[in-house]
Amino acid sequence: MNFILSFIGPLPDYLIDCVYQIRLYYNGELYLIFDDYSSNLLNELAYKYNVKLIKYDDVNNDSKERLIKHADKFMPTPAVNGRPHLFFKSYERMFLVNELINKYDLTDNIFMEIDNLIYNNPEKWINEFSKRDLAFMYNDKIKCSTCLMYIKNKNSMKPVLDYMIYYIETEDDAWVSEMGVFQKFYELNHDYNYIIPSLYNDKKHDDFNEIIYKNFNNDIFDPLSYGQYLLGMDVFHTAGVIVTGKTLEHYYVVCERYKLEWKITENGLKKPFILNENTNEWVLINNLHVHSKDLKSGLSI
Repeated sequence: MNFILSFIGPLPDYLIDCVYQIRLYYNGELYLIFDDYSSNLLNELAYKYNVKLIKYDDVNNDSKERLIKHADKFMPTPAVNGRPHLFFKSYERMFLVNELINKYDLTDNIFMEIDNLIYNNPEKWINEFSKRDLAFMYNDKIKCSTCLMYIKNKNSMKPVLDYMIYYIETEDDAWVSEMGVFQKFYELNHDYNYIIPSLYNDKKHDDFNEIIYKNFNNDIFDPLSYGQYLLGMDVFHTAGVIVTGKTLEHYYVVCERYKLEWKITENGLKKPFILNENTNEWVLINNLHVHSKDLKSGLSI
């Protein structure tokens, strides 16, 4: 398998925390697509963590040909420090990752946004995820989460990329994002996509949506809720102060309803768990999507 990261813009320091955590659990091929060619992080990434550095200029032919001409369709985000084109770049990275996979004919790929931490060997996920060409999570009624997703091979992304282009060419959507378009793609193509479970079968709440647990087999992943709750919301939304213990009510996973704990495992690694109230068993949360970008507070060692 292969693990792929992508970040276009000045590389943030928390990228090192993300990669450090990956290397605690995974020793295989690890790629980073980037365009900050003068970053002071590059030597550490390449030589300490054995990251294969992939220049943006080497994998953006498809995005230049198909996507960049539509850049004006995306809402600018000048107030988000360092990410004035957040929605466009989030959309574009799907094309970049696809071009990397095609260029090297990569099979069984995990793509992850760099504001995530993993707590398990991702090789353990492949057998389940590979039941479909793509695997990703549901976040709420109108958005899926691609913060951690599976891409089977070089052919797997074509249908969703074609739909992403079709969407921006035909829809008048001022808030177009890859999260919303992936949700619409799933609704049109159920059998093509595997929905990664983000909760056990919660029998206590009437508003619970079975889509987020239908593939549950004692594995839980985080689309955004758990990371926000345990490690804080992005300080852009909280006046510069990291606020923990909160998730948004429109999410499918509302963390205030559940018992979450950090535990030290038998090999000395700190990991997040949720209590399955149906079985009274603690279930590992395999990743945290760290909205606050305070990845250091969630490191296993």
